[in-house]
Amino acid sequence: MGDSVEICYACQYHNKWGRVLTMEETRQIRENRQQMIAQQQLKTEERQKNAYNKEQAITDIRNNKIRFLCNMGYNFEGYKITEYLGIVSSEIVLGTGFLSELSLSINDTLGTQVNAYEEKLSLAKNAALENLITMALDKRANAVIGLNYDIFTLTQNTLVVSANATAVYIEK
Repeated sequence: MGDSVEICYACQYHNKWGRVLTMEETRQIRENRQQMIAQQQLKTEERQKNAYNKEQAITDIRNNKIRFLCNMGYNFEGYKITEYLGIVSSEIVLGTGFLSELSLSINDTLGTQVNAYEEKLSLAKNAALENLITMALDKRANAVIGLNYDIFTLTQNTLVVSANATAVYIEK
């Protein structure tokens, strides 16, 4: 029996307690484990239900059915922040691909705009914002303040977009 095994099920020896368990102790430990497993299953089911609700909430925000406010400043005109719910952060890593790199080189030489990069950067910023809103919804926020984006490259063809904000609950 290794050190990581708590109880030997052949002889009911408890490795940490250094003795053989009584039948009552064995039954109690088994019941406690079953309760813990049942609680974990409930938490997993709740998380799955919330995940569905978050996806629906994002769709509702996109369709203007739910109002979720984002601000790069630190307040909202006509609203009062009633609760600060903590910092939320989201990162998106995006490979731009060889063709985008080639397009960038050509446009850099010609001094023209790089549409391929702009579109990918816009997609990455939107995805980072959606992830950030999802995290804010987890905290029961209805707005974020102090929103900012950080954009940098990991390699020549990889962009990282990071969105950070403070989740808040606001009222009119």
